[in-house]
Amino acid sequence: MEISIAVLGDLGGICKLSFQINTTSFQHAPNVFTHPSRIGSDEKFWKDQLEINNSIVYVAKFEGTVIGFITAKITQNLDVSFLSTNKICRIGTIVVSENHQSKGIGKMLMEYAEKWAKDAGALEIRLEVMEFNKSGQRFYETLGYDIQSRILAKPIAQQRLRADSSRHFSDTSPTLRVSLRRDLRRASLRRGFFDVFPSSGSKAGKRVLNENDVVK
Repeated sequence: MEISIAVLGDLGGICKLSFQINTTSFQHAPNVFTHPSRIGSDEKFWKDQLEINNSIVYVAKFEGTVIGFITAKITQNLDVSFLSTNKICRIGTIVVSENHQSKGIGKMLMEYAEKWAKDAGALEIRLEVMEFNKSGQRFYETLGYDIQSRILAKPIAQQRLRADSSRHFSDTSPTLRVSLRRDLRRASLRRGFFDVFPSSGSKAGKRVLNENDVVK
């Protein structure tokens, strides 16, 4: 296993792992994350990440296959007078293939990012972890991370089905997709709204509408 700076040839592996983590994130927090339509749909985003100044993407490879990656960037406050101007390294995404977890790969990726941050003059590393990700929280705690702030959220309106939600039916036939959209429009007229993606606290929040679902 080796760790190196990501190059364009690693995009396929990065997108595959991105699909893995995005699928899990959507299942637990559908009000925050969008449903990943297919592997590679976010390739442009990751390609751009490789080219951003003051940032880094490391990949972990096993026998030539990308099995993990981490992104990090350096930020510095120069605008807000009451905040420190120290350089901060911010971890964006870290993910390890499900088949290679609990082998120390995540720790190695974090160590590479930390060394890069020190060399770039950062005095601190910050990251965010979702509340549902208890294993991730424990992982960061073992590396010496502690809670510095909290992001709180309060829903103030029921989430509506977005106009581009038809991508959830991309694997169905055109005729079925038209039928599903027609049924959804009828349901919305009857009820004013419909809760396709309710809050993560409900059991229904972990389901994705598909061709077997009936909107009543």
